[in-house]
Amino acid sequence: MRMRAARLEVAIRSVLWDQSAGAYRDSRDPEGKFGTLSEGTNANALEHLEPPGASRAAQILESIFVQRKGNPIQASPFMMNVVLDALSRHSRADLVFPMLAARYPAQVESGSTWEHWRSHSGGGKMNPTANSLSHAWGAGPLAFLVNTVVGIRPAAPGWRAIRIAPQPGPLTRAEASIETAAGRIFGAWEVEQETFRLRVELPQTVEGTCRLPNETEVHIPFGGGHFACKLRA
Repeated sequence: MRMRAARLEVAIRSVLWDQSAGAYRDSRDPEGKFGTLSEGTNANALEHLEPPGASRAAQILESIFVQRKGNPIQASPFMMNVVLDALSRHSRADLVFPMLAARYPAQVESGSTWEHWRSHSGGGKMNPTANSLSHAWGAGPLAFLVNTVVGIRPAAPGWRAIRIAPQPGPLTRAEASIETAAGRIFGAWEVEQETFRLRVELPQTVEGTCRLPNETEVHIPFGGGHFACKLRA
């Protein structure tokens, strides 16, 4: 399977990369003509093919998610799970917040997450059009707030160790907690006068590491602790 995966990776890199677009195409026909561009395909490339700092990763981020060259197909609510995680992996959570503000107001207003962006027929009655209006797979932003904005992720099986790497973006405060087999994990931060302050509460059997927004690495002792840094101008 590893050999097959390696061959597939080589094929994708050589066949679907479009240098003129600075992105991976969704398809290519036998005559060599490229198909469409999409957020989903390129988010998967950022997640599985291109490591942070790679040349192609930088091109994808700029072309697809900053400039939106070629009018790439917008990811579905389900595929947004990959988009959000990919941008987080490449430390570009700043690109996520405008997406959330533009794409999710109707869902926030409805009180649930949907299967598709247009899950209602519109009009005064807002009748559903045979799509799920309470769709857990469309709830990617909720996970994003925990694992990227607050930045809590497991660093060992069973949450015996954790990694916290907050990406605040334009926000000035956030907090989240996770109930794990090891106990409750809590993180809360705020920004005041260009100083970032983080409070972490852990079970007495759990420790971890933290990357602060200024890229300082610190150890989180058993039980948690308080951390701070000056934000870059």
